[in-house]
Amino acid sequence: QQPQTSSGTDASTTAATTSTGSITSLRNLGTEYGGSPSAKTAPIRLSPDTSRNDIMLLKWEMPGKYVEVAGAFPNPAWEVRLPLFKCPRTGVFWLSLQEALPAVQSGVYQFKYIVDDEWKCDMSLP
Repeated sequence: QQPQTSSGTDASTTAATTSTGSITSLRNLGTEYGGSPSAKTAPIRLSPDTSRNDIMLLKWEMPGKYVEVAGAFPNPAWEVRLPLFKCPRTGVFWLSLQEALPAVQSGVYQFKYIVDDEWKCDMSLP
């Protein structure tokens, strides 16, 4: 399967430009996520307001226990796996790219999800 491509137009997948910084940073992955990513339990956190157009938000709405994303946005591309948070209200996994990668620019990126250590595409995306 081809990597997914997403632009800043669909709020369920991504949004545009820069974050306002209203959500905490994801830099301390081990402590802020409640353990090391190797523990394979999803970090719990409420999802941000998806009506905002200033954040690039990735979402996984399918079943899974632990979800990560890899793609063309970090440097080096495809070598970094970013863990997604799980919203306790909705059960949806999500990640703000601006929080995880503050230097990320708005644009179109290819990416894939890793769900319970299995590479997957969200078939609802182009």
